[in-house]
Amino acid sequence: MGLFGRKSKPSLLPADIAAQMARYGQGRWNLEYDIFDPGPWDENLRKMTPDAQRTWVAALSEVVVPVGGWAAYGAEETVMKAMGHPVDLPAYRAILDSALEFQRSAGVWESQLSPYEVIYWQRQHPDEPWLVPTDPPSRDTAAITDLPVGQERRIVVMSKVPDSNLVYASHPEAGRYVAIVDAPVERGADRGRVRNEPDSASSLYDLYCKLGQHMTMANHWVDPELEPF
Repeated sequence: MGLFGRKSKPSLLPADIAAQMARYGQGRWNLEYDIFDPGPWDENLRKMTPDAQRTWVAALSEVVVPVGGWAAYGAEETVMKAMGHPVDLPAYRAILDSALEFQRSAGVWESQLSPYEVIYWQRQHPDEPWLVPTDPPSRDTAAITDLPVGQERRIVVMSKVPDSNLVYASHPEAGRYVAIVDAPVERGADRGRVRNEPDSASSLYDLYCKLGQHMTMANHWVDPELEPF
């Protein structure tokens, strides 16, 4: 019984919905889900009437927007995947704003956003750039451990899936440093791995500068020496 002997209104959402959304958001970002894989709430949402969907999204917004971060991102992915891009709903716009702010603060490039996100952001902020470029550490202050000729160093694990793409810095010959992306031939299948060399530079510092321009929060782990870039 609630106050004054009245029953409290049952919640539309489980008590751990923010944690569930955060786990789903991280899983989606880390490619643990195939693009067509259903999310944990897709079926329930699609079975609801339009009014019930709006009520559910409003309740979700009240929980995840104050939390932000991965919870907001997971909520955005959930609603967008099951209901399209319902920008007519204020509750969804609040979720979307929170998810975009999270991605922006994490340094995600505009090219990494979905087309829906890009269009929404540009309409809401027509004269504001998505990201303001930041400078890497200077050549004198950057802390980079020497990499001898003939050796390589793992510097990025892109996601936490067992067969994640990996990035190595390699020093095949004097005056030439190479970035190597090591990836499975087919994700989820034991068909071996392939390597390609997307970039090279005359110094490890210059290679890190190039890599830093393409790093996003998609990476599950980044070498602490590369992270400032």
